Amino acid sequence: MNKITRRNFLKTWQGVVGAFATLATIPSLYYWWWDQPHKPNNTENWIDLGKAKKIKENLWLKRPISFDIQDRWKTRTIKEMLYVFRMGKSVTILSSICPHAGCLIKTENNGFICPCHNSFFDNKGLVVEGPSPRPLDSMEWTVKKGRLYVKYEQFRSGIGTKELLG
Repeated sequence: MNKITRRNFLKTWQGVVGAFATLATIPSLYYWWWDQPHKPNNTENWIDLGKAKKIKENLWLKRPISFDIQDRWKTRTIKEMLYVFRMGKSVTILSSICPHAGCLIKTENNGFICPCHNSFFDNKGLVVEGPSPRPLDSMEWTVKKGRLYVKYEQFRSGIGTKELLG
């Protein structure tokens, strides 16, 4: 029979504590390795804007949208605004975020204005004057079963090309 010495006891104790510490860190390592933070739940989903025929023609309308972003442990609801214009079966959907510095634009005098730095855009979203490096960002859209859907995307501000965020 082996005699339990202080040295043998401490070696065994270190092995047991090390095993428990390893088991305790496995869940954290799993979430750290396989989790993708800040990825929207509806990456390829389209946001419903309502019945296409109910959108008035020849008039820019503000349409609020919301979607969820799941980060590692909680879900956040993001609320944004879009401008929608319909002429017959053709639809134009513009972001309400100014491409210059990310301020919110508003309609004014048959166009759009950014109140932060006075960029003015015509009624098609093209830059008329001001520091904006590109036109307002348009969104991809589709109509399914009489309902208008938009694929909402955010683009980087302050650059001349339309570069997708995230």
